[in-house]
Amino acid sequence: MIEINAASDIVLRNKERPKRYSTTLGLLAHELGHVLYTDFLGSQVYANKMSSGAWHPRQPVLPSPKHTGNCADMMAFVTKDEYHVRAFFLEAHHIHNILEDGFVNAMMIDKYPGSLGVCLEELYVGIADILPTVPECMEREDDENGHVWRTISQLMISYVVCGIIKYDGVPKSDPRIRAVFDVVNELDHGAENISAEERWDIVNAIMAALHTHRA
Repeated sequence: MIEINAASDIVLRNKERPKRYSTTLGLLAHELGHVLYTDFLGSQVYANKMSSGAWHPRQPVLPSPKHTGNCADMMAFVTKDEYHVRAFFLEAHHIHNILEDGFVNAMMIDKYPGSLGVCLEELYVGIADILPTVPECMEREDDENGHVWRTISQLMISYVVCGIIKYDGVPKSDPRIRAVFDVVNELDHGAENISAEERWDIVNAIMAALHTHRA
């Protein structure tokens, strides 16, 4: 069963009934994409293997030689204790969901170019309008639960799901933006790759490359 919240902010921000209908249909198309194309058992296999200290599906190929030492550091983090296991998998699943969202959206738009695909594209045009800017993300780092990793994570969402980053005056040399650029090829590949197993491989590569930003 697929449940859609037709009273969510992304729906109700539209004042016209036809727009609300198309946004709701876009949400349905996205969730239907997960039903059709997401390997839900893959996350359990990944968690079981990684928590035992074994890379799954394999040790990642890192995007740059400067990240070489991060693999060992990341595996030490994962296997340290139960707290670190939970923290790691929370972030790994979050990155996987970013890539998976990009993948299922592309699949639905390609395979269902009628109302489902059109409404899905319209949905993410609307989401792009309300994405936070980089300065807004940086301001939230000062909150009680704020962290630079939250900004990097949001920028990855913006790039993969909507294809944009709202710099709003922040230079591209900023370390948060540079972190996303460091893994941009992996983000593209993860959102385009039809192999569910390889997507977890890409998650490992991104997690390892950005490991120092999560400390």
